[in-house]
Formats: sequence, structure tokens, C-alpha cells
Amino acid sequence: MNGAAANARQEAIDWAVRAQDPSFVAWEALERWLQADPSHALLYDQVTIAVQEAAEALDRGMPQAPVVAAPLTQRRYRWVPLAMAASLVAAIGGGVWHYETPRGPALYALSTPAGARRSVQLGAAVRMELNGDTSITLDHHDDRFARLDRGQALFTVTHDPRRPFRLQSGDIVVTDIGTIFDVEQGADGTRVSVADGEVRIATATGSATVAAGHAVLIAVGATAVVQRSLDRNSIGAWRRDRIDFADVSLADLARRLHRATGATIEVAPDIAGKRVSGSIAIGADRAATLRDLGPMLGASVSPRGKGWIWSRSDGALPS
Repeated sequence: MNGAAANARQEAIDWAVRAQDPSFVAWEALERWLQADPSHALLYDQVTIAVQEAAEALDRGMPQAPVVAAPLTQRRYRWVPLAMAASLVAAIGGGVWHYETPRGPALYALSTPAGARRSVQLGAAVRMELNGDTSITLDHHDDRFARLDRGQALFTVTHDPRRPFRLQSGDIVVTDIGTIFDVEQGADGTRVSVADGEVRIATATGSATVAAGHAVLIAVGATAVVQRSLDRNSIGAWRRDRIDFADVSLADLARRLHRATGATIEVAPDIAGKRVSGSIAIGADRAATLRDLGPMLGASVSPRGKGWIWSRSDGALPS
């Protein structure tokens, strides 16, 4: 390995360890480093996976703390205490690499930390924009396939009828028909929103075509796909630091805010299912944005440790 490559790997290790700390705020600097060279993103993903899986191996068998503000059925990267990270970095620096290949040598994983976003180009015809706290699996041998493992992503696809783009998310498969579409895994299920063109969605019980200006929610365990209309401008609004939401649970909204801001948000069980609608602009002062949400949510918003907890307001009933 030449000097430049060794330096890049060491920088990737440094960024990966720092980004695991809940107090980390240098997301813009990290994004600039990722975009400075195509190799940086790959190195960062490899190191992040190595640190997390090595940490899991070290404390396997220990009781796990509750995971909040993350999809319940998916793994999320957790914070690695710096004392533990030091030993992990030593192992990685010594050449112990774990490169995530879930089901074969052609598959690889990309991810973003909470509070950061990333654009990825697949070949000449597919552009993906990943929201924070998102993980996606790709295939080195097939640039018309992706699997959303966690989080949210917007896809802009140039349709090729001979090789349609296919996205797997849980038990469903979304196939493009010349499309810009957003897919989100949330507490309520998988939500697909179409901004342009149309997609075909296949589930274990059937299929449906979704046109531009419409969205579907495939709820966990559901036997039918329910469509609703929506404003196309709201699709992918998270790329502009705005979260638009309609009839979502507080638990699901907390996950969206976690992806956007990196903040840990716990929702009291007695209000987690409350449905809300609205729009939240994420300001430069993210803490102020989160602190002032109480009236909109009809809930009490209080700091807890380095994060927040949403609970029932005095005198309010959960709904």
C-alpha cells in the first residue's frame, strides 16, 4: 500500500470512530472528505462496518440497551465508546478488515450515519440519494439492483425496458418504469412515494402499479396495498432539510427526525402510536428545532441525556 492509500485509510478510521460519538457534529466536514475522492466513501464504509461488527463480537452476550428512533426490524450502527474504539482501530490498522458481503462476493453495503446524507451514482442510469441512518446493499455485477436494508433513499432512474431497475425492501420488490421515487422503511412498514413516472410493486400477496403523485404504505403483515395521492414537491423534501409527514405515528416521525438530525429520540409507549401530520423545517440550530416541537406534536418534549424524550403532555390523552 502506497503512502497516499495508507493516509486515506487512516483518515477513514479516524472519521469512522469520531462519527460514532453521540456528541459528533462535524457532519459537513465528513461529507466534504467523502466527496473529495471516490475511494474515501468505500474506505469509510469498510471501516464503519469493521468497527461495528468487531464491537459486537467483543460484547456479544452482554445485555443490549433499548434501540430508539430506528426501525425495529433492522440493525442500526451504535456508538462505540472511545476506549473500545482504540483497540478496534489497532486491529483494523493491522489489516483486520471485514468487508460486508451479505450473500455473495458480488454484494457490498453502503451506509450513512444519522444526520448526514450521501449521493451515489450507479452506472449512467441510476442515481441514489441516501438519507441519514440508511444502509443499502448493492451488487458489483448488477447496477440495476439495490436492496434497502434500513432508512430512506430517493432514486432517479432512466428506464431501460430490457433491464429495469429493481429495489428490494424487506419482502417487497419495487420495479421502475421510468421513475423518480422515494422508499422509506419505518415503524409502520415500507412507504413508496412516486414523484415522476411510475413503479410496479410486488408483494407476497400481489402487485400494484403506482403513478406519479401517489404513495403506498405496505404495512407489516398487510395483505393489501393502499394508495393515496400526495404533493409531488413533498417527495424527497428531506434533501432540502424539510420533513413532510401525513398521518404517521409519533414513533415513525421520531425515526425520520433521527435520520435527519442524528439526535436520539425516545417516545413514551403510551403515545408512540399517536398519528400526526405536518411539516418540520430543520434549521441550523437543530437542538432548537427539536426542542420547539411540543405544540405541533401535542406532546411534552424534554431533554434526556444527549437526546430527547417525547411523553404525554399533562392532561392530554394519547390518541
